[in-house]
Amino acid sequence: MNSNLYNQLNAARNLTVTTDPYLERTIQLENTKPAYYHKRSKAIIPYIVIGVIAGLFLWGFTRMLGASLPTFAVNLIFTAGVALVTVILISAHKKKTAAIDSQINAIDDEIHSCYDHVFSVFDSNPAIIGFLPQEYRYTEAIDYMMSMVASDRAATLPQALQLFDEYDHRRTLESQNRQILDQQQLQNAQLQSLNRTAKINAGANIAGTIFNIANKL
Repeated sequence: MNSNLYNQLNAARNLTVTTDPYLERTIQLENTKPAYYHKRSKAIIPYIVIGVIAGLFLWGFTRMLGASLPTFAVNLIFTAGVALVTVILISAHKKKTAAIDSQINAIDDEIHSCYDHVFSVFDSNPAIIGFLPQEYRYTEAIDYMMSMVASDRAATLPQALQLFDEYDHRRTLESQNRQILDQQQLQNAQLQSLNRTAKINAGANIAGTIFNIANKL
């Protein structure tokens, strides 16, 4: 076993243990952002519905006024009403999206703060972590490389890095295969459900046909 490399990795691990919670927090925060983007994209829908309802109400109201007011006055009231409703709804929508944008910005600020802390720790300890490429500076990667060194499967840092890359690639493929399998199982279940429904409907149709024939005899 390459004791020097093992000790180097172990020292780096002791450092990454303190930064891992911040990296995990950035992942958690990144995973929350799509929900806010989805919420922002859908924020306009309630205002469209309200606008349509308000427009219909104004149209009906101005039609009622048509019996006692000149046509131009009715059209003017309707146009002014639509314009007023439009301004109110646009303003409300802007406030809504601004609030969502503020939440997204707060998430981004926390993410940047987490990364700043991690980089500060690494930059302050170049003698401990400097030998390790940036993309491997987390405990899971280091643990795997330490196990490869301890089992004599890796005698140098490049070998340890390559073995981890291969392991990480296999893990990614396995995860993708599991997702594909889960999707296939879901599709098969849906197909079976459709087949059962079709059989039930076919049976009902046959029974109905027999019943109709029997009534004609």
